[in-house]
Amino acid sequence: QEALSRRFASGDPAGRFVRVSNRGPDTITTFAVTPGSNELTRVEEVPTGAAWPRHFALAPGGRFLVVAGERGDVLASHAVDA
Repeated sequence: QEALSRRFASGDPAGRFVRVSNRGPDTITTFAVTPGSNELTRVEEVPTGAAWPRHFALAPGGRFLVVAGERGDVLASHAVDA
């Protein structure tokens, strides 16, 4: 199971971005969605601060991303650019 990089993905309410958790490197990758074609362009990949990021969600208002780590019982929050 350690070698697998399982993922959880979620879009933002406005449909502008898709974020994917990467277990193993413990990062969140953000992709921009191109309107009309729905093509994805990688924007950034950032460390989560949570081991083996299991799930994440935008906090109400969309200014923070909260990440739950499967290992270590950690919730990490990250500011999100509007």
